[in-house]
Amino acid sequence: MEKLKTVILLYLVIQSMVLTYILWFDEGDYEKVAFTVEEPYIFQEAHDPEKAVSPARFSMPGPEENQYYFLKPGMEGYDSTWESIYSWLEQGVIEEVEEGTDIPPDGDLEMVLWFEPPFPVENWRESLPGKEPKKMKKVELYVEEDEVLFLVNLEDRQSVIKESRSELVQEIKEELAEAKEHSLLYSLWEEEEMGAYLGERFTVAPGEYYLPAEEIELTRPVLEWDREDLSSEKLINAFFLDTDMLRQIEVGEGEVIYTDGKEYLHFKANEFEYSAPPAKGGGVSFSYRQAVGKATEYLCHYGGWPENLYLKAVSFQQESPFIEGTGYYQARWNYYHQGFPLAGKEIQMEYNDRGLVDYHRPLQVLQKEDGAVIKIAPVEEVLAQTGNILREAGESDEQGENQDNESREDNVEGEEKTLEKLYLAYYVGDHEYRAPEPAWVVRVDGEILVLQADSLNILHRGEDKDEFFPGS
Repeated sequence: MEKLKTVILLYLVIQSMVLTYILWFDEGDYEKVAFTVEEPYIFQEAHDPEKAVSPARFSMPGPEENQYYFLKPGMEGYDSTWESIYSWLEQGVIEEVEEGTDIPPDGDLEMVLWFEPPFPVENWRESLPGKEPKKMKKVELYVEEDEVLFLVNLEDRQSVIKESRSELVQEIKEELAEAKEHSLLYSLWEEEEMGAYLGERFTVAPGEYYLPAEEIELTRPVLEWDREDLSSEKLINAFFLDTDMLRQIEVGEGEVIYTDGKEYLHFKANEFEYSAPPAKGGGVSFSYRQAVGKATEYLCHYGGWPENLYLKAVSFQQESPFIEGTGYYQARWNYYHQGFPLAGKEIQMEYNDRGLVDYHRPLQVLQKEDGAVIKIAPVEEVLAQTGNILREAGESDEQGENQDNESREDNVEGEEKTLEKLYLAYYVGDHEYRAPEPAWVVRVDGEILVLQADSLNILHRGEDKDEFFPGS
């Protein structure tokens, strides 16, 4: 029995040594196992970053001093004008402007392109002089007798793009005439003049206030759901790779959350939100152009790029002043109709090196059909009404406080409010079936006041949370 035990033990020791040798040194011909992973659903291929940024407005000289014709996103002729000018910028010959050169040239300034956010010049027209990366905020278009010149204003210097073909000069003149035909006339207002209409206890923050110089007619369009392209099933397959791990949680009428324990997709009545908490706290190592590209990619892959949606802002946000290297980019997109933004219905996203962190998107899109036509109230009446509303509200608040008459009078006389923004927009609000309402949006000391464009009745009043209402 003892001999048998010894033989068995010796066999096990030898087998162990052989197997260990094979494990360490043998390079056998093993069959590789292929793990196939299903690709996520993509709504649309992403655009190039350069095509994601378009001018916030085309500005052309008006009939009088401080008057300008504006062609803005959502207006007829805007997209075709940008397409034509972009192609000319792509084809023209670039010339570096030396320091001390007399600029502008002898030609007439016919148009200015204002970019907000800036146009990403990095990797675009690589021969543009200057150090990378660059951002383009303004382009001036001059037309001479037989030459077209684009003066490109970069972050640190200027460049010139020239075209000398006579047929191009004629093409641009025709394009400018058509653009002016579709544009609206605006006037540049002085702060003192605006303050006079607001009345006492008001000041106007320094800035350029371009407001309509002519009678404008706007319409009340209709909103409808877009459930075909933004279906729940497609969005789930776009955001989550392994749908078997998902759990569905009903949190209220018309509200459902899908989560795999790390990320979640929250469907509400008229919008959805996506959040990936594990991605928070990362850093940002990509350039401005790459940040624009990422925003475009996320928009196209997770819902697609609908008509009349334009990139409004791309900005870097510091995560924490105490932790070096942390931060994220924030991108905002606005729907536009007839040249005016839909206030309160913007797409927002935050992302960093780890990927998409937060994504908020409405599920409603603007139809082509128009409703009733209204005439907007003049700027003078808007300013006067704003002053009256805020003064009455301030006096009412003061009367509700337990102050004696003398101290209350001192408070009324000493208090001042500052107007910071004034622009036309379409106000949507939170109601699911509410049609966009043409409105004047006023920002005073961080407070938003939305007035019906014709009657100037109050549609909304509250704090301007994180600049949720877009500027113009």
